[in-house]
Formats: sequence, C-alpha cells, structure tokens
Amino acid sequence: MKQTIRKLLLPSLASALLLSGVNALALDSVDCGPDGIKPVSFDCTSTDVSHNECVALVSFYACADGDNWRGNAWLSSQNACNWGGVNCQADASGRPTVVDINAYHSGINGVIPPSISQLSNLKSLVLEGGTLTSLPDSLGQLYNLETLRLRNFDLNAVPASIFNLGKLSSLNLSANNISQLPSNISGLGNKLLELDVSLNDLNSVPPGLGYLHQLRELNLSGNPLSTLPNEFAQLSNLRELRLSRFFDVLPESVTQLSNLSGLYITGSWVFTPEAQFLNGSLQAIPDSISNLQNLKVLNISGQQLTELPSSIGMLGNLSTLHVQGNQLNALPDSIGDLSKLFEIRISDNLLTSLPASMGQLSELRNLHVGENPTLNSAFPESFLGLNNLSLIRFADTGLCVPAALSNSFNAWFATLSVNGTIQLCDPIITDGDNDGVADDVDACQDTPAGSEVDGSGCSINADQCADINVYPNWTTKDWAGGEPTHNEPGDPMVYQGAAYTANYYTTSIPGSDGSWSFLKSCSTAN
Repeated sequence: MKQTIRKLLLPSLASALLLSGVNALALDSVDCGPDGIKPVSFDCTSTDVSHNECVALVSFYACADGDNWRGNAWLSSQNACNWGGVNCQADASGRPTVVDINAYHSGINGVIPPSISQLSNLKSLVLEGGTLTSLPDSLGQLYNLETLRLRNFDLNAVPASIFNLGKLSSLNLSANNISQLPSNISGLGNKLLELDVSLNDLNSVPPGLGYLHQLRELNLSGNPLSTLPNEFAQLSNLRELRLSRFFDVLPESVTQLSNLSGLYITGSWVFTPEAQFLNGSLQAIPDSISNLQNLKVLNISGQQLTELPSSIGMLGNLSTLHVQGNQLNALPDSIGDLSKLFEIRISDNLLTSLPASMGQLSELRNLHVGENPTLNSAFPESFLGLNNLSLIRFADTGLCVPAALSNSFNAWFATLSVNGTIQLCDPIITDGDNDGVADDVDACQDTPAGSEVDGSGCSINADQCADINVYPNWTTKDWAGGEPTHNEPGDPMVYQGAAYTANYYTTSIPGSDGSWSFLKSCSTAN
C-alpha cells in the first residue's frame, strides 16, 4: 500500500521535493538545469544501486533524450547495473555502486543534468555523438573520476570545475566547437596522462598547459593553432604529440621534448560538402629535430616540405618515417644512417632519384615510393642489400632496373611484395669526344675536336683521301651540277673538291638521281 501511494505522487509535489533537495522516492520529473524540468516515470525505491545514484541515472536519461538512444536498455528493470553501458562494483558495504557509464554512439541530445554529481563513485564517463549543448559545473564534483570523454558534440565551452578533478588521468573533448581552454588547466598537473582536444576551434592554448608535468599523450590536431607557448617545452614526460596542420615551421619548443617517441603533423580530411584532403602549412623542419633521440615515429605527411634536414639522420631510434604528400625533390644522404628504420613512406613527392645510402637500411621492411612522376632514374645497386625488405611500392614512377643488373634485381624482386612495373632502364648513350659516334662503338674515343671521322669514330686523314681522283671506277672531275658518273655503288667520288664515300653522307648531291643519298665527306681531298 505504501509503495502504491509513492507511485501516485503528483508531479508537482515530486518536483517540489526534488528541487528542494528532498529525494522523491518515485520520480515523476527531473531537474535538467538549463533545460528546465522534464517528466519521467520510474520508481527508484528498489533498485540495486543507491537511491541517489538511481536519481542521477534516471535524470541523465530524461535530460539527454534517452528514449531515442540507440541500443540501450535503460529503465527496463530495477537492476541499473544491467542497463546498457552502466557498470558497477561493490562498495565497502558490499552494495553495487556505479563506476562506469559508456554511452558510445548512443545519440545523446540535450544536457547532462546537475544531479550527475550524485554518482560519487564514478570513475569513467564516456559519451560520444549527439548535440549536448552545455555541461554542468557539478561535473567538477565527481572527485573519483579518472576518465572523462565527451566527444563529437556541439560543446562551445567546458566548465573550469572539471580541471580541478585531482584523479583525472584521461580527458577527451575532441570534435566539439571549443574555442578556449580554461587558464586553470594546470590543476590537472598531478595525474593527467592523456589530453585530446583535437578537432575544435582553438587558436591558442594557455601557458598552464606546460605545467601538466605527467602528461604522456597530447592531441592538438584539427585546430586553427599555429603557435605554442614557451612553457610547452616543460612537458618533459610527453611521449606522443599530434599538432595541427597550420604550423609553418616546427616550433623549437617541440624539439626540446627529449622523451618524445611519436610526433604527428599531418594534413586533414574535411567531409562537407564532400570528402577533401587539406594539406598542412609546414615548410621547414629545424636542424634541432636531432634532439629527439627517443623518437620512434615521425609523421609529417601532407605538408609543404621541399627538403629534410640532414640532421634527421641522427634520430637513431626512428623506426617509422612518413613524409608522403610533400614537395620533396631529394632525400639527404644521411637517411641511410637511420639504422632502426622499419618503414619509410616517401610517395607523392617530386623526387628525381633515391640516394644510394638507403641501401644501408638493414632493418627496413616496407618502402613506399610511388606517385613520384619525376622519379625517372635507376634503382641504386645498393638496394640489393636490403635483405629484410618485404614490401616495395613504386607505381606511377619511372624507376627502372639497370640492364647489367637485371638478373640480380629480378631475383631480388621475386622475394618481395611488389606494387609497380619492373622495367629496364633505357641505354645511356654517351659521346665523350663529341664526334657524333657513341662511345660504345667509337674505336677512337680521343678524336680531336672538329675532326672529320668515319663510322668507327676515327679521323679521316690525308692518306685516306690521297689519289681519290684517280680511282679507276670514276670519271674524275670537280662536279658543280648535273648527274655524277659512277660504276660501283661503293666507289668514292669528288664533289666540288671534297671526296665522298657512298652510303654515308646524309644529304643527296645536288642534281643527282637520288641513288647517292648517303655519302660521307673527306675534306682533306686534293
């Protein structure tokens, strides 16, 4: 009978009790803060969790449009610990208490109510996807909170109170519309290990960020951010850093982060109205990059780089180098000093050759060099020493195999996963003495400049032309017009004082019948 009476409490009375601080046992409405009072119907008198926690959960459900959440089972039973995404642990008295709420991709719309603070044992709050427009200051009263993730909403700001949560180790506010971080962000300095504020509208970060001395991972990408405060260099424990695409030059403060193991500065995709990749602004990497002796991953793809500093070869622990999508026309020889390099991506650049020093990369497994249309050169012979290589991609390049090494390269390619067309290089024709005869058939490769030569590249001397006018098969004369008289197609002839040999000269004799269109001059004829 008593329970029936509780369920029949008038909404106005229930609201009055709730708003006055007295916990109504049967909820008819809840306080949603800026969204006012919202109706709800649930009995919190016999749930497995405490009454206060039940009120907080039901209020959250009502204020955040729980009826339209995807894949939830909230309010379906008196066992709140079985509701979708709610996890519990036993407290000191043995009673279940809520320690984790995970409403990932549930479609949360509305507000988080002030009563969320009643979840005093909550350690993790993970919400993603929807249109939350504001956060209550009472979030700062969740003193046991260790993980807070509020991603992909329409939040414009976050309450300063959450930066006083002394146990918070992971904070993710990515994919919102936040334009400013509170100056008291340093209040998280004792415990915070991970901070993700990517994909917001930040154009600056407060100096207090540099006092997050325990921070291990920081993601600032996807913001219109192009400068960092000097205090940034004090993040001595930082291991992974992701920066926005708006930096023209890598800040020196970044190169002072001696424990950094991963550095990512990449372009970004935008999907409105359709997918489009936007390159970054980075144009230079300072020589001081060599200070990052613990760096293992360097990803500076999709930028405006035209060169890499030679000091990059001093990154002795680097295992992954991604510089695709830049404007590099060459790689420094020092690239071969990266003795631990496992993967290198240098595709989509303007490279014209590959340094032979890359053959020293004994640990290299994956090589991506495709989409370099200006790369019209031979594979360095040193590549045959890349014994641990398992994958090579060189499509859309002019890379070729030297003919003399074709067998060796074919055997090497047979051991690899190959993406690209294997082709022999065109023979290189050289003419060292500039006499018009290729060196590979030139029998006289030191012919003096200006000398007349024969088909083998040797000078035609006076002895070759002597007595040419008395050759037995010719009617001898200096001929200035009309048809020459000849008996044999190989006979020499005299034309205006110059001796010719049939089948060499490329211009027909004026007035001839065309049968002597290939004759060669012997300018020493008498």
